[in-house]
Formats: sequence, structure tokens, C-alpha cells
Amino acid sequence: MSIVENNGRFECTDCLKKWSATMGDDEIPDTCDCDMEFKTLQMCSGHLLCDNYPDHWHELSEQQQHDFINENIWEFMEGAYEPWMIEQIGNLADATSAFINKHYVLMVTEN
Repeated sequence: MSIVENNGRFECTDCLKKWSATMGDDEIPDTCDCDMEFKTLQMCSGHLLCDNYPDHWHELSEQQQHDFINENIWEFMEGAYEPWMIEQIGNLADATSAFINKHYVLMVTEN
């Protein structure tokens, strides 16, 4: 999720999002939004599991992800279908991101 300069343009090393070379240094973020998306997903996973997704979540195989969920699922959710749990965590992260984006934009434009 780090941003590096490549041929005069700045780009994220993970998602390859690019920023114009004509932008000022203070306009180039330190980290890409793709990091924020994962951090939100990771934080939201802790609301439905006993532990947050690990930093290397996307490097885990599907079976390893399912094992992680089974090992960390809340007691009242035991027996839930793992793909359903992953979907619910993703939905929670999407709703959280939308809320943050809406209210952050309002806060920035009001100030």
C-alpha cells in the first residue's frame, strides 16, 4: 500500500492507482485508499469474530480463511457458513466506508 514514484508519476505498489506528477508533494497521500479499504475490512471483521483478520488475510488460501473464521467465530455464530460470514464482514466494511466517506466529505467541506 505504499506509494512510489515511477517515471515521474506516483503509483500504489498494490493496486497501481496513479497520481499526476503535476500534483504538489502535499497532495500525494502517504498511503493509498486500498490500504484504508483493507484496514476497514480488518476492523469490521473483529465485530463478528473474536479476532480481526490478520494482515496477510489476502495471502491465505480459501481453506485457511475458512479455518481462521471457524477458529475465531463468536459462540452464537458457530456453525455459520464461512463464505456467508466473509460476505457479512465485507458488507459491514462497505457500510462503514460509505459512512466515513459521507461524513468525512461533509466535515472537510464545512471547514
